Amino acid sequence: MSAIEETQPKVATDIQDIIPPWDVPLSAKYMRSFAYPTIKDRLPIILTKVIDGLSRDKEAIAAEYGEEGREDVKRVISCLSQLKNEMVTDKYFTQLVCGDDASKWNVYWRNKTENGTMVSWYSTEWLYAETYFYRRIKEAFLMSKKLTDYDPFHKQKSDCLEEALKSMDVLANYLLKEIETHDIRWDTMNSAFQRMLKQSLWANKVDLSLSVGNHIDIGSDPLKVVDELDECVLVDQSKEVWVEISKSSIVKDLIIDIVLDNAGLEVMVDMCLADYLTTMYNAARVRFHCKAIPWYVSDVMEKDFIQAIERLSNHTPACQKLAAKWKDYLEQGKWTLHSELYWTLPFSYNEMKEQDPHLYSILSESSIIIFKGDLNYRKLLGDINWKYDTPFHLSLRGFNPAPIVAIRTAKADLISGLDLYVVKVAQAKKKDWLLTGDFGVIQFDGTNSKNNLENEVSSEIKKLIS
Repeated sequence: MSAIEETQPKVATDIQDIIPPWDVPLSAKYMRSFAYPTIKDRLPIILTKVIDGLSRDKEAIAAEYGEEGREDVKRVISCLSQLKNEMVTDKYFTQLVCGDDASKWNVYWRNKTENGTMVSWYSTEWLYAETYFYRRIKEAFLMSKKLTDYDPFHKQKSDCLEEALKSMDVLANYLLKEIETHDIRWDTMNSAFQRMLKQSLWANKVDLSLSVGNHIDIGSDPLKVVDELDECVLVDQSKEVWVEISKSSIVKDLIIDIVLDNAGLEVMVDMCLADYLTTMYNAARVRFHCKAIPWYVSDVMEKDFIQAIERLSNHTPACQKLAAKWKDYLEQGKWTLHSELYWTLPFSYNEMKEQDPHLYSILSESSIIIFKGDLNYRKLLGDINWKYDTPFHLSLRGFNPAPIVAIRTAKADLISGLDLYVVKVAQAKKKDWLLTGDFGVIQFDGTNSKNNLENEVSSEIKKLIS
């Protein structure tokens, strides 16, 4: 072998017409995985829509930011067009050049390439490729002069918010009635809590990254949706979640962490769940974890969270009443917003303790952590194609800062913790059962529960919540 040949980077370009093998990370190199059409079709379409949106709005941007803004639009479009070309020609990934998190990304890249094997869109893991895609979009704006904070997905998220208002009015009236009735009998609270949790589950169907930014309609009555789709919950551990929260509310101050997913309907439904916990279980704190940068089209940033509350403030009386309460919670510090960078890094969550020990320590204070949506689920499972009946706890691979709840409608071809009979039933109903959001899970891992019911509460209370 010549010296020139020895220095050439190596890349695994062989795309295989197979389903992903068990127990390996999902990748676009497997043509029969959802990663393949995502890299080949879905992400380029999303990128094209961002470019088209900038072209459409360039005059409005120029009016707000001046000629520098107009020049920024040209530069950003040029960067994004280059990114699109890199994707369709399967170019090697490169290091990032700016941003507070660039060093973390570049260390990750160097670890991937240290043996001389370069990574590209189809050769590397799907999770890395897809997160790198959105981070490259952000970098295009970071390199501008005036548009560093520009959100190219703002319009889609705002439209999604408007489309959700009718559903929110129904849910607001339901929540206010539940709270005003204040029925604290255990069986009633159990039923009401599980219903709220399933509202949060099915609101996750509205994911603009799956629909490449197009509108998703789940109907105007979210209460009816819960009843109609109950048989589509493949794993329902909502009672176990309720028991854990009930125990925590008895023995100590209740701290709830919610790692958010989508803006629009979903985040407002998550606020309703948080309100129910704050009011009925006297939660001392609810910490909402948002994305620090525009992410996966519809993921919630702090500004989207605030925008939703402000919009409800100008909607129906029931929505106005909730919005006023939620503003008070934020002002009092009962609710807090957080935008840690870790959520938009390429790491799986089992790497958090090493990569971000501070965040892991914060989450360890929690009574329970609720992870919403598909991307959080993928990161919990390391984006590995687990055998379907792999215990959920094992698929977390040691990530256990506190009791964990995973709530997602399935829109990616990985899952764990299923009964194989349930798998057969789902497969019989729908060939692409893991991809359409028609099935969901509410999974719980209480391995790191901080409650000792035997020692800390009376046997009478234990009997009530058993």
